Amino acid sequence: MLKTITNQSILVPLLFICSLITKIYYGSTRNIFSSGPDANTFTQMGIDLANIGYLNSGVAGLPIYSPGYGFFLALNKKFFGDNWILIAQIFQSFFSSISALFLFMVSSRFLNKNFSILTLIIMLFHPAILVASVSSMYESLAIFFLSILIYLSITYRKKIALITFSTISSMLILVHPRFIPMAMIIFIINCLDKKFQKNLTIITIYMIINLSTVFLVLYRNSVFSNYTGLAAGTKYGLEYGHPSLGKCENLIRCLASVKSNSGEFIKESFINAMNFLSPWSGPLERGTWFHNISFYTLLQKNNLLLLSSLLSAITTIFMLILLLFGFRHLRRNDNKIFEVFVAIGFICLLTDSLVYGDSRHRLVFLNMSVLVITLSMQVLYESIKRQFTSKS
Repeated sequence: MLKTITNQSILVPLLFICSLITKIYYGSTRNIFSSGPDANTFTQMGIDLANIGYLNSGVAGLPIYSPGYGFFLALNKKFFGDNWILIAQIFQSFFSSISALFLFMVSSRFLNKNFSILTLIIMLFHPAILVASVSSMYESLAIFFLSILIYLSITYRKKIALITFSTISSMLILVHPRFIPMAMIIFIINCLDKKFQKNLTIITIYMIINLSTVFLVLYRNSVFSNYTGLAAGTKYGLEYGHPSLGKCENLIRCLASVKSNSGEFIKESFINAMNFLSPWSGPLERGTWFHNISFYTLLQKNNLLLLSSLLSAITTIFMLILLLFGFRHLRRNDNKIFEVFVAIGFICLLTDSLVYGDSRHRLVFLNMSVLVITLSMQVLYESIKRQFTSKS
């Protein structure tokens, strides 16, 4: 392997700047902002929030979606006028690259310098994240907030960081309700840390900030949209991913449908989980990313269906083996990071199984999976290196 990179103070900023330029160039030279799965609705939501405000019944996409990403777009629309989409892409690109830096700093706890740099390169230039960074999608914002939470969970020492942690957690919840269990579990893991046990100040600050955020959204949806909940889109996603349930008009009817159609529900949940893990589901399957070209569509157009299925299965199984192997060693190296990463990955998989599966939803967990898989590669490399050294 190459000699250990010692001058990271030059290399890391250089990689960061190159990734930022790449993302901004990619986004500004093609009409990709509107290519996100829910782009048109989110874009109009941002415009409406900028023009008429949040406490209004005429905002597009509410209460189907959460308002967090819409707030971000509204700020860009409000302050940058006609150029707001380009500025939003620049900010999202910056958030995306900063997210990689936060996780890169976390990776130094269990990866050596060479493998840490390798993960940084992958996270900064990963094609899927590159596209999401310049599209009208909430994922780049969610990844940014989640990366900060993870970093603060591992490194914070001062109370001001705890207030930041609570604020970032509430912003993450505002982006999408599916992040509520993630934020809660990360908080619980931190509360179990001996350094912060029995600290009522931490718990109080966290609960006040996050519950205030939840109640604000509930109030707005109840008063201006006659809907009791955080995001009605969860209901539609559940119906889409589980046709056997029919119309889930309320929780009681939904649970009754699950009970009466338990076999079909389990089958649909399994298919959703496979779609979440598969490299061929979601926008990539439809060929809506990478200039409307994907390897999947090329295989399908040439009637190579068996090869497509085989490659999908091999890729999924191989990556899962590396992921599980990496998690095993991560637990030995840093149990707290292990608990946080496993919780986030499991919640991503579970929410997709119970609602509907889409490989796009892996974006939130993608950078963390890169770190864990790279750890497995580092362990294998060091094992092979020791064997060759002992023979020589």
